[in-house]
Amino acid sequence: MANLHDSHARSVLPIPDKAYAGPILYDAKDPDVHFPPIEQLRPPEGAPNVLIILLDDVGFGTASTFGGPCNTPTFDAVAADAVRYTRFHTTALCSPTRAALLSGRNHHSVGMGGITEIATSAPGYTSLRPNTMAPLAETLKFGVFQAQYRTENIRIAPVFGAGALGVSPRVGHLHVIVDDLPWWWADASDNNTVDVAGLPPGKHKVTFQLVNPNHEIIQDQTKVIEFIVPPYSGSHH
Repeated sequence: MANLHDSHARSVLPIPDKAYAGPILYDAKDPDVHFPPIEQLRPPEGAPNVLIILLDDVGFGTASTFGGPCNTPTFDAVAADAVRYTRFHTTALCSPTRAALLSGRNHHSVGMGGITEIATSAPGYTSLRPNTMAPLAETLKFGVFQAQYRTENIRIAPVFGAGALGVSPRVGHLHVIVDDLPWWWADASDNNTVDVAGLPPGKHKVTFQLVNPNHEIIQDQTKVIEFIVPPYSGSHH
């Protein structure tokens, strides 16, 4: 049913999010805790009907693509010319796990800190994906790869050289290598995200090495991520 009193500016899609500008309070019992209510967004008059078919509780072990009992020849054909991911970490909850899988990001950063039934208007728990957090497939479509990371017992900082080896707390940075190129770049921004743009369609891999300020690789701290960039569609600049 259309909203006859639609106040949203629909000239830009997706409709821009309204940023929360108030204080962040972490105690729900605090009398000053107040967030604007979640607004129900309805389609405009004349909008087309869209049917989505969602199969719940269908995991990797169901399809024949990953050894399951259900014959899925189309999935099998796609996987035969693609990369299969088998090392997948869950958030121990259904909705946040799906959000992390679809976006490649921390579930809080895409608004899914809990299951949708307990959604609130607090940042990170609205169950609404911010427009600034594109799904993983959408970024790959434009030749862009994004990876989030978290380090323990070491702080990512732009501090280099042998003299920094004794800094406390311990500091380091990342070496990022794309497709086995004979060079790498050092990421020391500490924004927990690495972006790689301009990738052509096809198979790629990005190698992350956690290193000390003297560019020495820390033992067992190398991670390789493989992925596929689909053929571009439309014009890109």
